[in-house]
Amino acid sequence: MLGKLIKHELKSIGRILLPFYLILVALTSLTKLVSYIDIFDGILNFIPVTVNMAYIISLIATLATIFFIIITRFYKNLLSDEGYLMFTLPVKASSLIASKFITSLISTLVGIAAISVSLIIAYYDYVIKFVNSMLDLISTEFGHLGNLLIAELIINLFVGIIYYILLVYLSMAIGQQFGKH
Repeated sequence: MLGKLIKHELKSIGRILLPFYLILVALTSLTKLVSYIDIFDGILNFIPVTVNMAYIISLIATLATIFFIIITRFYKNLLSDEGYLMFTLPVKASSLIASKFITSLISTLVGIAAISVSLIIAYYDYVIKFVNSMLDLISTEFGHLGNLLIAELIINLFVGIIYYILLVYLSMAIGQQFGKH
């Protein structure tokens, strides 16, 4: 039953996030195109600036939407009037919370991956220079322990995402206990 709950949640979240990902793909392509075409001089110099600003705004909007979805789906489906219906399903409460958590984790990881790929595509040269300089710095400062540091950073990122999702859920669950404030 947990699989069915996750499937339903992913469909529901996908309907909301898919337009944001499509906008992100379009603006990534446009940003890459504008960076290759170097014909904007003089008064037309505002075009690359505007495209880059729109691209950055779309990145921020995608992350904000993911955060907003995590909050609203948990609140509406479990803590509001709809929660009454959710708890009448023949499923344990732990399965309901686990399905919300797993779908939130999946949507956050997919969003981070989409944004990372988008940044790599849009600003490939800058990203390669940055990654190479960071790898050189890590190998210079930490030597053979540099790989361990990179693995630790990736694990910390993953644990941090889990922590932030669970902290949001805990905050809403505790806040729901106080009806007057």
